[in-house]
Amino acid sequence: MTFSSFRPPNSHLLRDDIVTEAVQSNRQANNVVALFKAGDENISPVRKRSESKHLTGAPPTGVSCTSIADSLALNEREIQEIQMQKKQRIMISSFLALHHEIKELKRQRQNIPAVVSTANEIWDVAVQYFRLVRQNFHPNSRQFQVVRAMMAPDVVYNCEYGFEAIVQSWCFMQWFGNVEVELENLKMCAGNEMIATTRTKVTITERTLANVFPHLLNSKLSNGTTFSSLANKLLGQRLTMRGSTCFRWDGKKNLVVSLVTQSDMLRPLVELLESLDDVSRVFEQAAISPSFQWRLTS
Repeated sequence: MTFSSFRPPNSHLLRDDIVTEAVQSNRQANNVVALFKAGDENISPVRKRSESKHLTGAPPTGVSCTSIADSLALNEREIQEIQMQKKQRIMISSFLALHHEIKELKRQRQNIPAVVSTANEIWDVAVQYFRLVRQNFHPNSRQFQVVRAMMAPDVVYNCEYGFEAIVQSWCFMQWFGNVEVELENLKMCAGNEMIATTRTKVTITERTLANVFPHLLNSKLSNGTTFSSLANKLLGQRLTMRGSTCFRWDGKKNLVVSLVTQSDMLRPLVELLESLDDVSRVFEQAAISPSFQWRLTS
């Protein structure tokens, strides 16, 4: 058999005598699916089947959309109610806090005049007191009477009572030479108190040794009283002491009811003598304490 590109391999079955002898069948071809219709030449069979399945399985659109819309609207209303309740709680809390703050500010405003008045009064007392100190507590001065009028009759002064105790303390101070008390700072504290920071300077003289430190004197000899070697170290020395004075004010009486003073005499003596044993001997029988307080004598 010869083959050619212009003749199919089964061309021998397509001869004219074979084709003309074929009989046409009267049975319809039911197993053939019609995929095309008139006017559907441009539609793909796969697309047609996909669209057919989609349309066949879809639920009724009207009922589904309505129920979904109602559900969304209900959820939105619930969320809005929750947010509204939260805002209301925040507003109530803020209102209560503001109300409490207003009451506190009113209370503070009522107390301000009393606090300011007390501070002004006790400040004036402190200034007048240290002005009298600079005048060495001269009893005949007008300043003396001003300060006395600011003190309660039973004012507490360190461990004693009365304005006379303050005066007596300053009389003892005259046993030192060239007494200077410098006011460095005033500070208002709680409880109607004011603390004054001071710097006190004194010179140890022969009068000081005889009246404040008499135990440092040697026994009388033929030529009179002589000073010990320790007294000679102190004689003529100028001491600088840091201290404080606390004023307590009574708002009802408008008077000073307590006055406490102290100065650190221990530190400058330690620096001067450079011996704790010598410092101990100085204060052993002295009329004054290391805090520069006069000791009561029986």
